[in-house]
Amino acid sequence: MEKRTETLCLADFLVGDLDCRNCVVRQGKLFFSVSSEAIVHEAMDVHDYEVPAGQTVLRQGEEADAIYTVREGFLKRWLNLPDGGTRIVRLLRPGDVLGLDAMVQRQYALSAGTLTETKLCRLPIAAVNRLREVEPNLASALERRWHGQLARTEHFLTTVASGPSRERVLKLLGYLAEFARPRPCPRVSRLDMASMLDISSETAARVIAELKDAGLLQESHDELRFDPAQIASVMQSHHKA
Repeated sequence: MEKRTETLCLADFLVGDLDCRNCVVRQGKLFFSVSSEAIVHEAMDVHDYEVPAGQTVLRQGEEADAIYTVREGFLKRWLNLPDGGTRIVRLLRPGDVLGLDAMVQRQYALSAGTLTETKLCRLPIAAVNRLREVEPNLASALERRWHGQLARTEHFLTTVASGPSRERVLKLLGYLAEFARPRPCPRVSRLDMASMLDISSETAARVIAELKDAGLLQESHDELRFDPAQIASVMQSHHKA
């Protein structure tokens, strides 16, 4: 049996117990069907975290003992490859659920880390399972959320991470703008772009530099700012050339 790694400690980022009755994620439908009494009963097991950008939250292969609801911010999930590289296969946004693989297996299948400053609440899988026993609607709500996230991943892999390398970068920008709406588009590093799109980081850097030189894209520490319509126009021009 494969030896499990120790669960990543988020103690440095712990804010405190979460007020489940006023949780924006509950209002966002995940726990909408769960009675306030049931949530409050389990609240002692739920904790609130504020995690800076660039932090690992889950590691592939560690014990899958909790799920996390994303209250604010953006995260990436990646697969560790046999050659030592990584492949980012999924992005998460506010309202998504991180670690749903804990519902069906003992280890997390993918690593996860923060792209931006992120707020999470951690729900131990034991508490989730107890809630599922008394609130059957929760199981279907989690299944719908998982299906939606998987469908979004499939769409990304088949429509964005395909075609010529330059076109992939342009399509990624359009995808990120739609994905983040109505929030600002999160900044993604060149290395992360390469990992998402299966291209070289040099190619990603060159395309971004061209857009910045043309005045079509601005970049801050945590945001990418651009007009998606202008990026789409650049892609159309590239097709005609």
